[in-house]
Parts: sequence; structure tokens; C-alpha cells
Amino acid sequence: MPLSETMFYFTAEEDREPAPAGRPAILFPRPCEVHGVDRLDRVYLHNGPDPDFYYRRRRDQVKFFVLGCGSGFPGCFRVSMGTNRTDGYAVFVSREDGAYYAHAMEEFEPLLAAHGRPVDRAPRFVEQNDLAVRPPEKIDPAVYDDPLWREYDSRCTGCGRCNVVCPTCTCFSTQDLFYLGC
Repeated sequence: MPLSETMFYFTAEEDREPAPAGRPAILFPRPCEVHGVDRLDRVYLHNGPDPDFYYRRRRDQVKFFVLGCGSGFPGCFRVSMGTNRTDGYAVFVSREDGAYYAHAMEEFEPLLAAHGRPVDRAPRFVEQNDLAVRPPEKIDPAVYDDPLWREYDSRCTGCGRCNVVCPTCTCFSTQDLFYLGC
């Protein structure tokens, strides 16, 4: 998600969309991070009668080469949250026994075949973490009145950077910018 994006231009006589920003990209997330993008997809693509045009246009340009985690990381609790597995990838890459393995979906199979040899190996996902968490079944709404949140809100400058690092954040503002004499 960009920090800033022009949605359209308009004059008294016409309006038009800008050319699509960016270009096709390959991202290298972990399986749990793909679940964060799935959350955004649910908000922007499936939360209403029509998908968000701007999000869809940008999302269609992204392919995921998911990086396997091996045994997980200290402090990781993705198994508890059910985000240790995903099938939302173009290529799954893992490192095992000093070798790299890649499992490609149909679109990328020819690319991998040209740069390696076929091995019958399915993606391996982390099945257990040292840290286990259990999210609460129900959150008491009084928690939102905690002074922690007022202090946190007081520091917000409206820059939008939280949208870059938090897959559940969809806090955006829209404004009209008028240019006179153009």
C-alpha cells in the first residue's frame, strides 16, 4: 500500500484516472505474512458488492515467492494462530540440508525447470513453535478505554506509516487537492 496515491484528476469538464502506478513485483514473505495480505484482501476485495479498484489493480501486479521458515523463530507463535501454512504463493522456497527447494505453481513451473532439476518434495511448514498463545474468546470493550490507547492516539501524526507495517490497518484519509490556474 502506498503512503500516498492519486485516485483521479478532474476539471469542470472531465475526470480521468491516472496511469497505474508501479510495476509487477515479486515479494518474499513468510507464510504468516501472506495471511496478513489475505486479511487486506478480505477488506478491499470481498467487503462489499465490488472490489476496491485501486487495491485490485495494485494487488494483481504482485506475486509471492514464500520463504519457508524451517523450525520457526524465537518468539514466533504462528502455529497457535493458524498462520503457519499457506497456499497463497506462486513459488514456495525452502532451505533444507544445505540445499534450496522450490515448489512452483503452474505459472512458474517452466522458469524453475529451466534453472534446476525436478524433485518430488512438497512444501514443509512449521508444525510447532516453542511459544504457544491463546487469543481471548471475547474482548471486554472496556479495554478500549484504557489510557494506553489515548496516549498512543496522542502520538499519531496521520502519516500512514502504520498501514505499511500492520496488515490489519486500513486507516486512510482522502482529500481533494485543487490546483488553480492550470
